[in-house]
Amino acid sequence: MMPVTLLVAHAEETVASFLRYFSAEYGFDVETAAGGFECLSKMREFRPDVLILEHKLPWGGGDGVLARLREDPHFAMTPVILIGEETGEITADLLRSPVSSCLRKPYQFDQLLECIRVAVPRLHRPVRKNKDNGKLVAGHVGPHLDSFVRPH
Repeated sequence: MMPVTLLVAHAEETVASFLRYFSAEYGFDVETAAGGFECLSKMREFRPDVLILEHKLPWGGGDGVLARLREDPHFAMTPVILIGEETGEITADLLRSPVSSCLRKPYQFDQLLECIRVAVPRLHRPVRKNKDNGKLVAGHVGPHLDSFVRPH
């Protein structure tokens, strides 16, 4: 079974690095993008299970990325977790499919993990750590992913 793949599209390199590091600690394969064009390019190349998208992403913006994803049948069903700063900047139009969740800054990493769990159906099944690389994969043995277990 393949590990869950995430694409983190965030303008702030420190935040993207933080999300990449901690997501990898939980067994996810993670790529990052710093702008809208790079995000769309990595969507095609990486084909993530979930896109974590900052609304104010430069070079196309989060709303520009969402518009392109909605036009492309290959990505129209990829769940998007939208990250915004203010309640007013996220309109109802932005929250339609493929947006599965929306988090307002500041948010806790545990909230993001819950959004990922909800967005990826195979995480509703039992998971286990891969013996070879330690990554979480869907399987028949292991804890149920109702809550993520913090790494030691």
